[in-house]
Amino acid sequence: MARPLPTARGTESAWKFTKSIHEKPLIGSKDTTRLEEGMVFTVEPGIYLEGKGGVRIEDMVLVTNGGCRVLTKRPKSLTVIFDA
Repeated sequence: MARPLPTARGTESAWKFTKSIHEKPLIGSKDTTRLEEGMVFTVEPGIYLEGKGGVRIEDMVLVTNGGCRVLTKRPKSLTVIFDA
C-alpha cells in the first residue's frame, strides 16, 4: 500500500548556484521565478525520518536554450545502513 513519505520539516526543492549557499530565489512549488538560459541551480530532494535521520541527493542543473542539462555526473545508488 502506498503511503506518503514522512518529513520532519518543510524543504525547498532547489537553489541557484552562486558564491554563497542558499541565496534567493529559493525555487519551490509556489515560486514564480522565471528560469533563464545560463542559470545554474541545484535540485535537492530529501527525506527525514523522525528519530532516525535523513538524507538529501543533489543534482546541479544548467538551464539551456532547449530546456536543461544535468551537470552532475555521479551515479546514484542506495545503501541501506539500518532497518527502518
